[in-house]
Amino acid sequence: MGMRSHPENNEFLVVNQFTIQEGKNHRRPDIVLFINGTPVTWLIRKGESGE
Repeated sequence: MGMRSHPENNEFLVVNQFTIQEGKNHRRPDIVLFINGTPVTWLIRKGESGE
């Protein structure tokens, strides 16, 4: 009776430009997917210039 057996009971959230702080350092992935409040994956998209 978990996440896979009843996906309609889960809460999904996609966030743009989510900031993650680690001490004085921080990261800002372009897209973060949360399921039930837990970050599951994050993506960094390359710009048009390939950066």
